Amino acid sequence: MAEVPPVPVAEMEALAVAPENIAQNITPWTVEGAEVDGVKQAIDYNKLIEQFGTVKIDEEMLERFTKVTGHAPHMFL
Repeated sequence: MAEVPPVPVAEMEALAVAPENIAQNITPWTVEGAEVDGVKQAIDYNKLIEQFGTVKIDEEMLERFTKVTGHAPHMFL
């Protein structure tokens, strides 16, 4: 697994000042909410959607999936 580069001090100071900018830990193996003052926060899925440029899966998308594939989507969608 690739080593994660260290965060520059300036970025760390910015994070200490603005908790809303504290990054969530997202890897192919784990998803963890940010940690603020030693307390784990809930995962902010809306922030992830914005960060990764995706959209929420809604009922319209599920219907389209069924129409295009001819199969019902998996229950976890």
